Amino acid sequence: MTENTENAQKNQTLERLRNILDNMECRHIKNDGAIYAMFHNENNGKTLACLFTAGEVKIQAAAWMAGVSCDDERRVEGLEFCNQWNCERVNPRAYIDGDGDLRVDMTLFEIEGLTDEYLEENFVRLFFSTANQFYDEAASKFA
Repeated sequence: MTENTENAQKNQTLERLRNILDNMECRHIKNDGAIYAMFHNENNGKTLACLFTAGEVKIQAAAWMAGVSCDDERRVEGLEFCNQWNCERVNPRAYIDGDGDLRVDMTLFEIEGLTDEYLEENFVRLFFSTANQFYDEAASKFA
């Protein structure tokens, strides 16, 4: 696949994601080949910050939430929490970044041929839902 074809495919995928986020009335911006989105959770009043990127055959989402992190003293407890989450669930994958923030990410491969409805229900909404579940559980321990 040529570089131009690959870039066109990435942009088309990002445009599809933007349309899905528009339909969901989710605030977002596109910048440097990525989409930054803010998803407000009506249940807990918190905002989930998300980053969506697209590759040749995959799309990825990553999220973080302010105020949910582990300081050095609780890092082992945070790692145990993430490991338990990852053992019990396939998505999203949980980890602690270099700043001690609890993060989640999710990848969907082979996006060609998937309908927008499938992407919305089985990627975007699933990611928002499971990421919020992770942060609800994490906030009760680490916030």
